[in-house]
Amino acid sequence: MQNRCSSFLLLFLSMLAVVRQSVAGPVEELVTQTSTAAERGEVQAQTMLGVMYESGIGVSPDPAQALEWFRTAATRADPVGQALVGRAYADGRGVSPDAGEALVWFRKGAQAGLHAFSSRPILFAGGAAGTLTAAESGNALAQVLVGHMYLTGHGVKQSDTQAARWLAKGAEKELAGAQQSLALMYHDGRGGLPQDKAAAMRLYRQAAEQSARITASALSMTCVTLTGQADCRGTP
Repeated sequence: MQNRCSSFLLLFLSMLAVVRQSVAGPVEELVTQTSTAAERGEVQAQTMLGVMYESGIGVSPDPAQALEWFRTAATRADPVGQALVGRAYADGRGVSPDAGEALVWFRKGAQAGLHAFSSRPILFAGGAAGTLTAAESGNALAQVLVGHMYLTGHGVKQSDTQAARWLAKGAEKELAGAQQSLALMYHDGRGGLPQDKAAAMRLYRQAAEQSARITASALSMTCVTLTGQADCRGTP
């Protein structure tokens, strides 16, 4: 929950920045500004625009158009974009269902997420030691971070076994970061886990669904904040 709330807040604030308005405006402005940012190459805006088309926020729902924007973000190694391309293939959203292709994109997203963590790790106060302490005390977000620490060898001796243990705790609490990385371990059969693509697919999809839901909620809140409308779904 803590991880989902912080992600929601960051998305909400970033979307307000994308729109760059200080007063309420029409729904068209939200769509225009997000589209402009996406076409300019801003990866997060590309993912947002995809979710807008998927959920019908400010535009008519269009699964194929949503997939195109997810794919655009995915080709730039955006973990969320890659996960949502995977979900599109898993569910047949805007494309024919293809479990094999879904797993390819899900795996790319999980690997990109780990790379992002290892490049710019965000830890609790006290660094690796402080994060370990928080995880041992039951903090769910810390448990996910510790799982990533062990998986990447950041601040601790790399251990797939320890990574699987901590990520399983986070996945039990339905944290997307834990679900995605644990799925990768099932996908590859690491950390004492069996190679189980069915389990991997289930966890990958749960993580992708959460990412889409968080983004859609943040978009809806942004739209309501900017426009004063009660519901921004559908065309104005």
